[in-house]
Amino acid sequence: MEFKAGYAKGRMDEAEATLRNLYIILDEMKEPLHQANHILTCIRDLEKLTGKDRDFFDSEENAFE
Repeated sequence: MEFKAGYAKGRMDEAEATLRNLYIILDEMKEPLHQANHILTCIRDLEKLTGKDRDFFDSEENAFE
């Protein structure tokens, strides 16, 4: 059971890190994106999976200031 719990936690950690990285990429992009863009689709999917959004990561980074 510990293996399954550890595996699930690792997957969630990776999903959160990927979501954070996609927000960073999105902020660096110069041109506006259409809603069907692959990055926006991935962001929406990861937000649903993790239950986190941009505000979560913004407040997390503000905690270190």
